[in-house]
Amino acid sequence: MMTILKPGDLNQLKQALEPFFVRDFFRFAPFSPLLLEFCEKLSKELFNLETAVQDGKVMQYPDLASLAFWLRNKHLQHIQNTLATSSSNTQLVPRGLVFHIPPSHIDVMLVYSWICSLLMGNGTIIRLSNEQSEESKTLLNIILEVLAEKKFAPLAEITCFVQYGHEEEFTAWISSYAHVRVIWGGNDTIDKIRKIPLQPFAKELTFPDRFSYAVVDAKAFMQADKAERKTIVSHFFNDTYWYDQSACSSPRLICWIGISSMVEQASQDFYQTLQNVIQERGYEISLGTQLYKQAFMYDAALSLSARKVTTLSNELSILFVEELSHQLRNHCGQGLLYHAALSNLDGISAFVSSHDQTLSYYGFSQEELKKLASKINGKGLSRFVPFGQALTFETIWDGQNLLTEFSQTVTID
Repeated sequence: MMTILKPGDLNQLKQALEPFFVRDFFRFAPFSPLLLEFCEKLSKELFNLETAVQDGKVMQYPDLASLAFWLRNKHLQHIQNTLATSSSNTQLVPRGLVFHIPPSHIDVMLVYSWICSLLMGNGTIIRLSNEQSEESKTLLNIILEVLAEKKFAPLAEITCFVQYGHEEEFTAWISSYAHVRVIWGGNDTIDKIRKIPLQPFAKELTFPDRFSYAVVDAKAFMQADKAERKTIVSHFFNDTYWYDQSACSSPRLICWIGISSMVEQASQDFYQTLQNVIQERGYEISLGTQLYKQAFMYDAALSLSARKVTTLSNELSILFVEELSHQLRNHCGQGLLYHAALSNLDGISAFVSSHDQTLSYYGFSQEELKKLASKINGKGLSRFVPFGQALTFETIWDGQNLLTEFSQTVTID
């Protein structure tokens, strides 16, 4: 089975990685059969968690189930077909060695990033934090077991996992060999790593802190029957609570569109239904988290001149604001929602900034959303998705097409 490198100092790191860096990172063409076979095998092993995890419930790690579904060969073939260009004089080829740097653990988003890089034929080196969750360990063990299979030896030869803390000299030395560096993390982390140079021809992708929000047509919500409203709210729960609202695409602000009386009726129904779903799913936060959130919320209520604060449980609090302001992007997560009422969808356009990533929605047509995107015109919000899809990974993320970013385009005239 493949092992994880755990160097104690820079000399140990160099001794371990020098043989790795001389390997051929250009041996696979994008979407080569072995790459697709590896992804299919990894998908099957993740689906097998249904019998491997405690109590036989794969939903212990719902995001791993989503990853398994995404890795299916049928889905990857669809991605490949979508990527295919009608131009006869261009060809995509790998960039070489991609260095992935996650924030603190090997989360699912990092694996999506790695797989996109792998599918384009690249070699990989992944930095692992010294702190890993149980889910991260489970995922990593499965990846290593699949890579250890004899048929995937060529992939294992160009894949390396290195575990270390915040040693900048480690990151600098690895970066000097990378053709692409990918940083997932907070703004401060990205600022520090960006100061570390790359080769002149290398490129860098960054995925910093983001803010996301939801928008609901109040009239459309109330026109749905009770069962459908429950489904809508359940989808919102998945978007919001799977990662304790800490995912960059999880909504923290919900904007209600419509006349005041309809917004009042719809939002009351929505929040009470959400509380019921929270109880049904058994979602809870710790006492310490509850106290921190409460202190944060009341401080925010004062600074934002909120008109009302409603707490339905430790896990759901709503802070009603009179206007959209940049201060709303300061948020603690853990089931706090900012509530804003607007007369029309265009009302959010002035609020949008480059910090914003995903707008999850209910009750709006594609044409209405296209008009909003045109009005925003690149100021922010790179994703518009219906409720229930905020956490769904797409190969275009933060406005960047990862498949093309991880490849070179060769023109043949």
